[in-house]
Amino acid sequence: MQEVRRADLRPVLALQAAIEEWADRRQRNKLRRTCQWLTKDATEKEAVRALGCAVRGWSRGRAGSRVVSGEGMIQMVGGMLRSGSTIVRLKALEDIQEFAKETDQDRVGERKEMHQN
Repeated sequence: MQEVRRADLRPVLALQAAIEEWADRRQRNKLRRTCQWLTKDATEKEAVRALGCAVRGWSRGRAGSRVVSGEGMIQMVGGMLRSGSTIVRLKALEDIQEFAKETDQDRVGERKEMHQN
């Protein structure tokens, strides 16, 4: 096997960083479009799709969770609890539960890091 030199890895790392940046930008744009569907005027199908997109964005990492919280999507999801559709209300409750669960896990992780230092 050939020995891999550090200089050989630089292009690979740059490409990996570019791909990650592109994927993050694409995810942010998708989440911003999702905001248009998180309204009372959306059909049941659009609302359920948007709620699914919001929770997937939240779960996929810091960039997605920043967009979800920064764009006010958590409040929009809460607003969907007033929907006339039982399915939309159930999906909104599931999303809020997921937001709360991951937020609690993040806080526990931060506390552990603080105690280790």
